[in-house]
Amino acid sequence: MSARIYDLSIMEGATAPGNVKITLSFGNQGMLVTGTQKASQFFTLAFLTERGTVLGDASFGTDFVTQARAGVIRSDPDVPLYFNLAARDILDYQAGNISLDTPDDEIIESLILMSYILRVQQLQIQVRLTTIAGDAREVILPIDAVPTG
Repeated sequence: MSARIYDLSIMEGATAPGNVKITLSFGNQGMLVTGTQKASQFFTLAFLTERGTVLGDASFGTDFVTQARAGVIRSDPDVPLYFNLAARDILDYQAGNISLDTPDDEIIESLILMSYILRVQQLQIQVRLTTIAGDAREVILPIDAVPTG
């Protein structure tokens, strides 16, 4: 038996079908998320949060945004390398912070970098997230202030 726990949705616009722009916002009314959408929201938050910035949980987040802003991610070969390191950090964090009764559609099994665009001052990544239940979603994340050289 699984004990489904709801999260507050911070992805405004996530209820529309198809390809839609989603903003990180609570919006005008509170909405709850579960399942693959909850897993996608966890990935987005963990990936974009700079490790060490969450009070009381210094291990949450990744170094990806920090490295991008510091100019470490400069060329095409850098993007998959640093993405894979961040993905491993997210999966390790998840493994240490889920309960035995977490539903399979809320547990990320894999994170695959599908594509990316590296431009001056911006990086855009497209990630396929697959849960243990076999549900898959693709998330596109823009990351500003990426020095290139």
